Amino acid sequence: IIQDSPETQEIFENFSNLQRSDSRLRYIRERVGKGGIILRSYRLQEEILYHLVRERWKIEIPSSVVDKLILYVHNKFLHSGVKKTLHILKESFTFKSLRKRTRALIKSCNICQRVKGGTYLHAPALSVPSDSPRNLVAIDFYGPLPETPNRFKFIIVVLDIATKFVRLYPVIKASGAAVLDCLLLDYMPRYGQIRKVMVDNGTQFTSALWRSKLRIANIECTHIAIRHPSANPAERYMKSLGQYMRVALFHRPHDQWHLMLPHIEECFNDSYHTSTQAIPSELFLGRRVEREWDSYFPVNIDRILTPELLSQEIAAATGEARRQSQLRARQEDNIHKSFTEFGEGDLVWIRARNISSPSARIFHKFLPQYIVHA
Repeated sequence: IIQDSPETQEIFENFSNLQRSDSRLRYIRERVGKGGIILRSYRLQEEILYHLVRERWKIEIPSSVVDKLILYVHNKFLHSGVKKTLHILKESFTFKSLRKRTRALIKSCNICQRVKGGTYLHAPALSVPSDSPRNLVAIDFYGPLPETPNRFKFIIVVLDIATKFVRLYPVIKASGAAVLDCLLLDYMPRYGQIRKVMVDNGTQFTSALWRSKLRIANIECTHIAIRHPSANPAERYMKSLGQYMRVALFHRPHDQWHLMLPHIEECFNDSYHTSTQAIPSELFLGRRVEREWDSYFPVNIDRILTPELLSQEIAAATGEARRQSQLRARQEDNIHKSFTEFGEGDLVWIRARNISSPSARIFHKFLPQYIVHA
């Protein structure tokens, strides 16, 4: 699992001194409490300078370490995109040009360019309605992958539709029995009763064993349209899962992919989801995410969500997901298609044309580096 570097720990431990070394922040620190309209939005708490941003106190980042913090979050969450990285940072920190710096750093990330391939929108996908956790769970398989020492070759992806909370289970065989074991022996004992599952039309999900076990467990089953795998909401996570796998295994043997699944789950569940505008684990588990830096600074929010607040946040998240779905449905199929013009001498990446194999799923999407010639 990816660990925090000593350099990052040193930044958090010496944050107050780093703020003092920043000329702009030092000027503010020296004048906090002396009056003035602007300075009223700043305060010192345990020698850390906070700035009031939209009714929430956030820690001012010294300019000397802003890039390091951005890259720390970007790398920790397996090279998350601009929106997710920004959302995680803005939970606790503020900086005058944080969005611009984040976009520039991620755009120039070498690993992101190599393992993340662009796609074209062929048709808008509507959301599947669900208004509460465990009301509807989508299930799909990812694989086959390189066989691990434990003989794992597939991943069972379990997605809670309402909250977007994801669980990943490594299994030896893509079978209905394996899914039933994951649901009945781990998922439901840990999180509670599932009302309905959504699956594709594979033989794993049409057998008599599958139907009888679900009936005994009091779980309804619904199947997606035949020959249309993208109708399964869990299928839409496969691209992100593949990207996370390639990043996590960039410097590791590919047969160790099962060891990275807990961290990949964290990247899915503890970061901002663009559809719901919320963090999946907070909606599903009912408690705020604890960040690594929380142990270094005073915590200004309650960790446990009250039932009333949780209900409000879930309603807002599901409503936003429906709004986003309706917006996509109104757009043209090719609205996101764009073309980039290259000039002679430009350095470019070339898409890798790998022979289909299990290892190709976590192989680099692009090969470096080619020069454009006239």
